Amino acid sequence: MAPTMREFYVSIDLLRKTFFPGVEMRGSKRSFQSLTHMLDQLMLRSLPFLPKDGLPSSLNINVHSILTQTFDNVLKTTSLENFTFEIPQPMIASHFEEFRKARDMIFANGGRIAVDQIFPDTVGSLDLTEVRPHIAKLHWKGDLKSSSEEHRAFVKRTLDRGIAVIMSRVDDPAALEIGQDFGIRNFQGFLIDEMPAAKSTGTT
Repeated sequence: MAPTMREFYVSIDLLRKTFFPGVEMRGSKRSFQSLTHMLDQLMLRSLPFLPKDGLPSSLNINVHSILTQTFDNVLKTTSLENFTFEIPQPMIASHFEEFRKARDMIFANGGRIAVDQIFPDTVGSLDLTEVRPHIAKLHWKGDLKSSSEEHRAFVKRTLDRGIAVIMSRVDDPAALEIGQDFGIRNFQGFLIDEMPAAKSTGTT
């Protein structure tokens, strides 16, 4: 299985273990949102320095972080042609007008959009035709082992629209079998990271 994209993100769990051991960082919603906004700004500032070795890159980011002066400054010096911005489905649904503005900025500068965190029980809740992503990420969870025709139909419908489907958070070999049965050819997760091809390229 050959790597097709390198994802960059700030691991909240690793950050907590290193700097705030024993602290439940998601306990206060407002404080956690402020923290992720600050970390997003750091990620955006890192864009010009990310590897440019031909392998596309993706960044996990919040909608509102794109609508900032930091992002405007990045656009003055950096092309987005090699970047995909991953935005969680729940955030798109809750802040669709802001998402549209962010998406249009990304598209205008050559970037791409991925809808992240499409959970099995929320499949079909967002109109992907209206969202216009390049990638849809179906979040692997154990309940997909008892997958329904609804999930299979969602994958087929998405692929037929020209949207790539990635099964994410893959930590179980069953995910590969079920995903391939659905027609999915791209996978991401700890299980994939442990495969020799991923280790040899240092992908994340």
